Amino acid sequence: MTVCKYVKCMAISMIVLTMSACSIKPTHTSLKNNELPELVPVRGFVANIRTTFNYKISPDGKKLAWVGTANLQRAVFIKDMQKKTVREINVPPKSRELYWAQDSMTLFSIYDKSGRENRHILKIDLRKETDAVTDITPWQGVKVSLARIPVKDKKHIYIMTNENDKSQFDLYRLDYKTGKKTLLEKNDGSVNRWLIDEHGLVRARSGTNRDKKQHYLEARINKQWKTIAQWGLDTSVGIIGYPVDKSKLLALSNRGRDKVALVELSLHDASEKVLYQHDKVDVGAALVSKLDQKLLVVNTMPDYPQVKIFDEAASKQLQSLLNKKVRLFVSSLSEDERLLTIGTASDIGTKNYLYNRDTGEVRLLAKSDSMNFADRLASVKPFSINSRDGLELNGYLTMPSVKRQKNLPAVLLVHGGPWGRDVWSYNRFAQMLANRGYVVIQVNFRGSRGYGKQFMQAARGEFAGKMHDDLIDVVDWTIQEQITDPERIAIVGFSYGGYATLVGMTQTPEKFACGVDGLGPSELASLIRKFPPYWINYLHHWHRYVGDPDKPEDLKKMQEKSPVYHADKITRPLLILHTENDVRVRKEQADMMVAAMKKANKPVDYIVYKGEGHGFRHWKTRLKLYRDTEDFLAKCLGGRSSGFDFYELGTWMF
Repeated sequence: MTVCKYVKCMAISMIVLTMSACSIKPTHTSLKNNELPELVPVRGFVANIRTTFNYKISPDGKKLAWVGTANLQRAVFIKDMQKKTVREINVPPKSRELYWAQDSMTLFSIYDKSGRENRHILKIDLRKETDAVTDITPWQGVKVSLARIPVKDKKHIYIMTNENDKSQFDLYRLDYKTGKKTLLEKNDGSVNRWLIDEHGLVRARSGTNRDKKQHYLEARINKQWKTIAQWGLDTSVGIIGYPVDKSKLLALSNRGRDKVALVELSLHDASEKVLYQHDKVDVGAALVSKLDQKLLVVNTMPDYPQVKIFDEAASKQLQSLLNKKVRLFVSSLSEDERLLTIGTASDIGTKNYLYNRDTGEVRLLAKSDSMNFADRLASVKPFSINSRDGLELNGYLTMPSVKRQKNLPAVLLVHGGPWGRDVWSYNRFAQMLANRGYVVIQVNFRGSRGYGKQFMQAARGEFAGKMHDDLIDVVDWTIQEQITDPERIAIVGFSYGGYATLVGMTQTPEKFACGVDGLGPSELASLIRKFPPYWINYLHHWHRYVGDPDKPEDLKKMQEKSPVYHADKITRPLLILHTENDVRVRKEQADMMVAAMKKANKPVDYIVYKGEGHGFRHWKTRLKLYRDTEDFLAKCLGGRSSGFDFYELGTWMF
């Protein structure tokens, strides 16, 4: 009786709250009398239970697996392609990745419960009717990564763990049925990656020399490690394929050139034969056949995505998918490579297909739920301008779907990394902001990957310098073009984007009406000193681009570029968002900024999200994050907000 009364009270409360919920109407002059599209509730972007993703065909081609929601919980679905039956297996809420084992009866998923990056591998055994999900790497405080699932070695997967030394990863062979683990390669402190072929043989390894002055590639020849090539710290060589000819490797490399190209690398003399390159941008991704090592697909992103399919028959069969502006990617192949799951991504969402190379059939499996409200989404358009010092800057504008697109409130959305980049795609956060009435500005400032070595190197020493100037130059361009209202522009970002927000609010406070800092560093020296121990082989990059806090001359410059020491310059509203378990940008970075602002008598809104790390993986966290952000921006920019979303009740009920 008590439980029933409680449920009834809850139901009544939900009804009352839902009925009392109302959206906040826009107050900005350009939006009040403009024709805005129907409002999309936040749950449509972050908690849509109809959305499915990560479609994977089994090696034998007889099963199809994907991730979705069942009974309000994250689940893996497995369809028997012959019997047409579908099985649902619940998995932890933060499980996303999905991989088939060689036996086509086992699946693997990567899982990080707390966000502290102690990732585990879950095994999903389809032979079991109950208790099908088990953790096969149940070691506490250990980070595990999946190094390889070789086609020809049917019993094992290959993993890397830092259980012996938190600063480095050793290579193990794991029998996924028995759980037996065998150490194959001990890390000497320099190895970043081991290269394992389809038979499970360790053929090469790459890393950073102990003096941190060069990268290296070594191959195992006659059971001995032999150095094949060495290259500078600003050069990139990533191995992606293992040809039948064991004297060669396939790689994405910019050795001796500015842009990353797809190359064939000789293990005899380290020479490279270019197989494919783009004159404007790096080759972003390439798919190579595991059977004959022929090149299948290459993707580049100069502005809109460009896809090159090398198999002539496949190119013709898939032409209907490529007639539109989409990024095409292959998410899985059967062992004989005749069945493929393919995804296409556009600025309104993704579609997943099953492609049969023998018959040419391309069957739609699913589309992201965002496409069901595509008429309320905004188009994403590339732009290109020159910075004040003549560097070409490329980016994207997400324009709200309004009739009069002049002098609109705007959000400068700064990407993370900073060595990441923005691409032409469906960005649910950007689309949520555009639906609220804002122009969303995204720019690949200097240091963003994908535009060549020189563009990357232009960012050295330019934290809070020319990297920030690039952002301001793009904002000024949108003002000159009368796209944005100069008095109503916010700066928003996560990780490095959060740092850029704090820089914008302290260095150029007159430029931005408000800012939202998500997971952003505020004090550079302590940031670098407290990076996770397993980042040791990447610290040289931070030292060269940002500074070494153990060098007095660098430390002084880093303090000058740290927003925490300039909190007194903030004059506009600031919202700081952080998580309790972030091991990359620790919560103390936000705490220090908040304390500095309070000391300077500056108001600040500060929200901490529990159970998350360097990111927001759970739907309930993203729901609250989006709601907090849209309400904050509505106050300072004058856009609209969806108001209370009844899914917010689920953030504590589930």
